[in-house]
Amino acid sequence: MRLALSDAAAFKALIEDRPVRFALSPTGLADSASGSPAADFLAIVKAREAEGKPYHVALSEVSRESPELYKAYTASVTGQKQEGQ
Repeated sequence: MRLALSDAAAFKALIEDRPVRFALSPTGLADSASGSPAADFLAIVKAREAEGKPYHVALSEVSRESPELYKAYTASVTGQKQEGQ
């Protein structure tokens, strides 16, 4: 803590080399009414659109950040069952 307050550049260099300990991308929405991963995916896309991003950009970003939700979404759209179901 002392290093972070006294030398911001050294602190930044120190933490940039550390591996990621947990995923920063969303894996679902706790307040989702449907509980469906496909609905969660679309809700995240709509939230990105509300930020002013075009639909295709929001869709691309969310599919890269949450590949499992994207798989569930495409499976629901095409009517296919996911593996293990």
